[in-house]
Parts: sequence; structure tokens; C-alpha cells
Amino acid sequence: MTAAFKPSFWLRNGLPVLAAFFIGGLATAWVGDSHQPLGGFGNEDGKLGGEFTLNSAQGPVSLTDFHGQVVVLYFGFLGCNNYCDTSMSVLSTTFERLPETDREQVQALMVSIDPWRDDIAALDEYTKSWHPQILGLAGSPDTISAVTQRYGAFYERTESKDGGDYEYLHTSRFFIVNRDGELVDAMRHSTTPNELAARLQQHTGAPRDNG
Repeated sequence: MTAAFKPSFWLRNGLPVLAAFFIGGLATAWVGDSHQPLGGFGNEDGKLGGEFTLNSAQGPVSLTDFHGQVVVLYFGFLGCNNYCDTSMSVLSTTFERLPETDREQVQALMVSIDPWRDDIAALDEYTKSWHPQILGLAGSPDTISAVTQRYGAFYERTESKDGGDYEYLHTSRFFIVNRDGELVDAMRHSTTPNELAARLQQHTGAPRDNG
């Protein structure tokens, strides 16, 4: 007679441990790729995106200030000489590739994830040096943490082993917010200006010349 099946000690105790290791490893891999937005964040209803108010060199700025425009949101910091410069270059070239009717309906925002070092005036100078339609935004550590979480972005401060300045691991994506203030896409920083321009034109609603 076959004995009734009973979960072994491994099944009862080992599998949960294995699952924990798997989930932890998956999370580590997800977070370790600085190009990936971190899932599971967002608002209380689980939806990503939404309203925020941050500071610019011209004063407070809210997402609703750009209602009716398409917004490209990027999270970075002034000490980032690799991904951030590349991404700003892509944004700048994207604006040049857009027809004027579309360009007027797009606003780019760079949100600093380094409120301890990034001065608003320096941030404004940096973004404007790439293109006048890129606006630098800053806020308190708690505010920046809340906004990045709301958009499913990730950043982590990493201390230098040689005693130099600290750096960040961070999401490097173009978060696209449509004219109604809804997050509709998050494109990698490796996106080409042509690809980003084409995506933005899907949301500007500018009339097309079919001739």
C-alpha cells in the first residue's frame, strides 16, 4: 500500500528559503541594471506617474504647469559624466529633429537625484547648455525619493572606495508623460533621437503634412 504523501522537510522549509533567494536575486539583478525602472513602486493605487512639485531656478514647478504638452522626464545628477551627458545629448538632438509644431508642444525636465550637491543655478545652467527646453528641477531628499518612487525609477548612493566623491546607480530612461499628465512610456537612454522624436510625435497631436 502506498503511503500517504507528506511534504518532506525540504519542501516545507527549503523551498521558501529557495524562493527567497530567487526573489532576492531577481531584485538584485533588476536593481543592478541602472537602465531599468524599478517595478512595484508608484502611487497608493499602484499606478505609476502622477503630479509633483519641485524647484527650478525660476521658482516652483509642477507637472500640471505643462498640461497640454508632452513631458520628457529624466532622473540624473550633475556629477554623472556618462549616462546623463549621453541622455542630454539625445534630448537635445531630439528637439532639433522635431518639426517646429511638435517641438513647441514638448517640455523636457531633468530631476536631480543629488539634492546634497546639485545647486539649482548650476543645474539650470547645465540643462540650458544642452537645450533651452530642458528644465532642471531639484527638491529635498524626501521629495526626490517620493517622485522617483512614484515614477518607478531607482537610484542608490554608492560611496567611493578610494575616498573620492560618492556616485549613484540610477535609472537612465526617458519617462514620457502625455498631454493629459499620464505616464505612457519609459524609453532607455540608448534610444536614438529619431526613435524618441517619433515616439513624442505620437502624443503631440500636431497636424501632419500628408502631402
